[in-house]
Amino acid sequence: KAFSYTWSASPEDASLLGQENNDTIRVTPSVTTTYTLVGHGSDGCSANPLTKTVTVLPFPEPAVEMNPDFVDSENPVVTFQDVSPNSTSSFWDFHNGDTYNTRTVEYVFTNLKADSVPVSLTTANKLGCQATLDFWVPVQLFTVWFPNAFLPNSDYSDVNVFRVHSSNQLEYFRIYIYDRRGQLVFSSQDQNFEWDGVVKDRPAPQGTYVYVCKYRRPGTQEIITQKGSVNLIR
Repeated sequence: KAFSYTWSASPEDASLLGQENNDTIRVTPSVTTTYTLVGHGSDGCSANPLTKTVTVLPFPEPAVEMNPDFVDSENPVVTFQDVSPNSTSSFWDFHNGDTYNTRTVEYVFTNLKADSVPVSLTTANKLGCQATLDFWVPVQLFTVWFPNAFLPNSDYSDVNVFRVHSSNQLEYFRIYIYDRRGQLVFSSQDQNFEWDGVVKDRPAPQGTYVYVCKYRRPGTQEIITQKGSVNLIR
């Protein structure tokens, strides 16, 4: 039974402008806002103020933390965490049929043939309003590769010695080479070693030799052991 009305908002709401004296208002607050209504009588008296708070839940802003921030081909485990502001639920899609709805996922990648892999995160606030982030995780293809044969008498420098091939500088390195009787014929702690097929200043006989290589990659604690055989051809 008021004669006139006065509305106010805290904090100020631009969508209220022009409606301050209406009996009904339509507003679109961008943040949680308290609206206050005062009714006035025709004689100038005013009723006690009434308040109503409208809670605004912002849309989620997709954000992801990864550890590590790449896929390691030798240890392809990555931990993903949904750190999206204003988010309460998560849905992960790894584009191969694997999906998860937990806030944190420890995922093991397989079939790493490309230089990056796709991942999608759909995050939502408690009202179910969603936002999606599609991103690619780079793949670090790390290999330590040994030839399966070498020719000490060859005219080609890339095949006349036995050596390791790696795109990374190793922090720890040991290699041991044995003949068919299990006798140690060569060893080195240098990643850039070259064995020319000589044992005690004499050419080693043609045949198959076994190597055992131990190495540690930068930024890791695990020592990797790789074993194999190489044919010395004369």
